[in-house]
Amino acid sequence: MTVDVKIRKNILWSGENPIILLKDSPEAKETTATGFFRVDYSPAGSGHAVFIMSEDLKVNNSKVFHCITDNMEIGAWIRDKTICQLPEFLNFDLSGIPIISGRFSSMGNTNNEWSELISSELGELRLTWSNLQPPFHLTVPVGAAETIKHEINTCLYPAKKAEVVLNGINAKGNAQPDKIPAGSGGDIDHSTAFLALSEVWFT
Repeated sequence: MTVDVKIRKNILWSGENPIILLKDSPEAKETTATGFFRVDYSPAGSGHAVFIMSEDLKVNNSKVFHCITDNMEIGAWIRDKTICQLPEFLNFDLSGIPIISGRFSSMGNTNNEWSELISSELGELRLTWSNLQPPFHLTVPVGAAETIKHEINTCLYPAKKAEVVLNGINAKGNAQPDKIPAGSGGDIDHSTAFLALSEVWFT
């Protein structure tokens, strides 16, 4: 029996891209948004980066609006080439976001709860996704949203609850019920907070 094995070499980057958007209601604007990246392969190498934009979390009386990374090239590359394509972050102008160094670790189990822990000059940041739902695979074609320039394949784990905690202070808002983004039919239950694992973007 002949098996048709397909090989694709045109990989732009691979890794993980969990997201948290905290809102007061499903229709409200997010009060805190985070985009986390664990990159296994990319033109800028490998590493971690988290983008955090918050209306209520503050450090030295300034709103938190930063990218924290353990590879400055990764942070800049994601800012310029990747996160700007994602519909979740189109409300933010990230072109001038400060990029600072940090240390990353993680803990948990994707069957229930997962946390990313980040230490930086801002202090101690914890991102937690809990009450995780069973994953599903999603393929997002080029043009599914106007800004999406690459095919995206990923496994999504919707979270019914999420927390963004900086130096012991919880960001306001909650994970809200959502539907899958444009281009997928819009009939799959989702959340504004989710893990996106085994992610591959193709050129």
